[in-house]
Formats: sequence, C-alpha cells, structure tokens
Amino acid sequence: PRPSLWYSQSGTPNVTASGAYDAEARTYTLTLKQSMPATPKQPAESKQPMLMPFKVGLVGRSSKADLPLSAFEGATEGVLRLSEAEQTFVFEDVAEEPVLSLNRGFSAPVNLETGLSDADLLFLAANDSDSFNRWEALQTVGRRVLLGAYERRMADGAAAGAMDALTEAELSALVEAMRAVLADAEGALDDAFAALAVKLPTSQELAQAIECVDPLVLHECRSAAGNFIASQLRSEFEGIVASRAPPAGEAYSPDHASKAKRALRSTAVQYLAKLAEDDASMDALVSGAYDGASNMTEQLSALAAAAAAGTPCSQSLLDKFFAQWKDDKLVMLKWLQLYTGSDAEGNLANVQRLVAEGPVYDINNPNSNYALLGGFASSAVNFHAADGSGYKFHGEMIQRLDGINAQVAARMVGPFIKFRKYDEARQAMMRAQLEMLRDTPGLSANTLELVTKSLDG
Repeated sequence: PRPSLWYSQSGTPNVTASGAYDAEARTYTLTLKQSMPATPKQPAESKQPMLMPFKVGLVGRSSKADLPLSAFEGATEGVLRLSEAEQTFVFEDVAEEPVLSLNRGFSAPVNLETGLSDADLLFLAANDSDSFNRWEALQTVGRRVLLGAYERRMADGAAAGAMDALTEAELSALVEAMRAVLADAEGALDDAFAALAVKLPTSQELAQAIECVDPLVLHECRSAAGNFIASQLRSEFEGIVASRAPPAGEAYSPDHASKAKRALRSTAVQYLAKLAEDDASMDALVSGAYDGASNMTEQLSALAAAAAAGTPCSQSLLDKFFAQWKDDKLVMLKWLQLYTGSDAEGNLANVQRLVAEGPVYDINNPNSNYALLGGFASSAVNFHAADGSGYKFHGEMIQRLDGINAQVAARMVGPFIKFRKYDEARQAMMRAQLEMLRDTPGLSANTLELVTKSLDG
C-alpha cells in the first residue's frame, strides 16, 4: 500500500486487535485487521488497505514491566507495519503472560479496538511505560463506566445524584488506577500528563456515543462520578495542592515544569471544589487557591473550579475577579464565559440580567457574544433546562443579533444544528426555536441557510 492512500481515501480506518499467549510455547500471537468505512462517493469495497505503523509493547502481568520482544532484537518496544487487510505477528520467547500495549504514542491515527477488558486496561493505566496508552486506558474505562451508569439510570429512573452499586464498584477500580498515576507523579511522571490522565471524559465526548441523549441525566451521572473520585482521592489531591503551591515571592515562569505543576494543582482544586458544598474546609481551600494565586492563570483556574462546582465561595470569587479586572475588556471576556457557563440552577436569570444591564456584555462586540452565548450553551443545567427556557433565550438572542451582525448570529446557531442528537422532548423544543428563526421576516441569508439546512437534516 502507498502512503498516498492516506490522502486519497477518506474516513478514519478501523483496526481490531486480538492476541493469544501460549504459555507452553512461550509465544504471543497478535492478529490485526483493518477496514475502511464507506464515505460519500467512496464505498467501503472500493478502498484499499492502508499502510499503518503500530508501535507495540508487551507488559508482563506478573512483573508489571515491559518484556523484551524477539521481533525487535530484545528491545521492549518496536514498530509493526500493517499493510494488509489482516496480518498476524508472532513474538517468541515471551517469558510470562503479557497484556498488549498497542499503538503507543498514538503512532497510527486510527479507531482501535483491542478487546481488552476493564481489568486489563486498568492494569495498563497503572503499569504501562507509554504515557499515551496509560491515558487512553483511563479514558476508555471512564467512558465505559459513565456510559453504563447512564444506561442504567435511564432504564431504572433513579433519582438525580444516585449511584448504583455496579457503577460504584467500577469507579472504585478506576480510582485505584488514578491513585497509581498520582503516586507516580510524586516521582518521575510528568505532572502535566498526570493532570490529564485523572480527568473524566467530557460530556460532549460521551454524548457522541449515545442516541437521543438526555444531556441533564448525562451531566448528573458524570457529576456524581466526579464527586466520588474527589472523595476517594481527597488526601492525594490535598497533598498536590500543598506541594505544588508556588513559594511565596516566586516569580511567574512559563517553563514546562512550572506549567505542569500549575496544571496538576488546578486539576486537584477542580476535584476538591466538588466537595465544597458539604465541607467548609474544601470551600476554604478553593477560596485560598484563588487568594494565594500569584498570576492570572492560577486565579482563573480557581475561579473556574468554583464556578463549575457552584461552591459557596463562587459568587464572592467572581466579584473579586470582576473588581480587579473590570477595566480590561479582554480579561472580562473570560469572566463572562465562566459566569454564563455556570451549572448553578437558575443561572439563566443572571445571564439575562447581564444582557439587560451590562456593562460587561456588549451586543455590538462579536467576542462578547461568543463569550456570553458560547459559555451559556456549555451549561447542561441551564441551556438544556427541561422547560426549554435555555433554548428560548438562545433563539431570541440569535434573532436579535441577526439584525446587528449576521455573521455572529449564524455562528450562534451551532448549538441547535445537531438537535436530532437529543431526546424527543428537547428535539421538539430546539426545532421550535429553529422554526421561529426560519419564519423571522428579514432573517439574513447566512443565518437562514444554517437554520434551513438544520431543519432539513
């Protein structure tokens, strides 16, 4: 296969991997199969196998270390060339049963299905020497756990915030793998990697895997999982907040080590903020992280954690930030986005007051609209409110904006474009707003085109 096929064939390749260990022969056999999805003007049967480089390693189940690979002269990792629809690779003299670590460093940009169990993935998350595969393992298990929790919640109609026994057991296993990552961050592991590794998959990513998603239920499942992780890893996160705090008087530095410390400390504060509603000491910790910040990065990080979690201190921190930066219009766009994106129930009234009274929001400023409406649309609780009030506000703002700046108004149609992705009730409410916009006399060509195409599917 020619490398040029990556440019001439559209679509992302799908690759499945299956492996088997023969203890008696001391061999590990790996089979890889690739396929290409059908895309417009390119049926699947017309597409040829691609050339793909797969960096591979085998992690010993007992030793928890990379095993030497006979195919690469005893090195612990190497690159396999997949060039046929199906190929088999045999590794000899494998001393113990391994767990497959495939596509290290994201060496091939493909959709990969390894068939590994949650237990195997969590083993890799704790023991793999490859950072990308550790992260991918945690994300994969996180997706499985949260999607399973969502499905069970939708099936049994459990109350908001409730967590079934299976979800708690699965999350407990995930927590232990995260604990291993945080422990390694006290050694040689990069803080920036650890900060990413212990984060749950985003609601937007999870929603892509669900047909007719109820965004509020998904948000509640993810929030409950985050609260559980925060409670289980509280001491580790508190230790990180203390150990990564900048020494008094230390000047801000943009070097990698300093940025990595800030990133991990920020992640720890985000988790601990989830406990602040019921624990005054955690509320004080979040407030202290803001007050002790020596730069705007740390200020915004603590403010974002407080606003997202709706901590008792969140309003006072928003007020402090406003008082300090109100004369800097660019900085206030950050404030506006955080303020409007809050998941605090009833925040729509605050957003409407900002629109009516200012002075932060300026309808004639494109970036001000992107911050306000983009932030609001990111709130599962308020944008996707069950009564449709969030959609109504967003639709009316688009209608109003269209007469001022049609290009900005057209961009703001974005949150409505995939309305068919949501549950039937929300589909109907979003459709109603699109129809309202379509029927608006004098609607600009830009906005009308997007609205019409969305309605036509």
